[in-house]
Amino acid sequence: MEEYLENPGKFVTCFAEGLGVSNSLIVELSRAMRAIEIARDKNWRIIWLETYLMFVLHAFSHPESVPWEVRNKWRNCIYITPNL
Repeated sequence: MEEYLENPGKFVTCFAEGLGVSNSLIVELSRAMRAIEIARDKNWRIIWLETYLMFVLHAFSHPESVPWEVRNKWRNCIYITPNL
């Protein structure tokens, strides 16, 4: 991580995974959740999240608005974000 801070703009990581049948909201929430999980697993303390939907930002303060299919996982991610 220190190397990244010394060289801003350096590529750090990427990921891809199948989500099955879904919609754009579930996809964007899943992207955010996976990024948060990766940051936790790598013990990163700084994370920059980009999204195409304002709903993802809204979901951080209103987790009850997240679709039921991913709500539990979303709440788990909300729980770990203060440690990032």
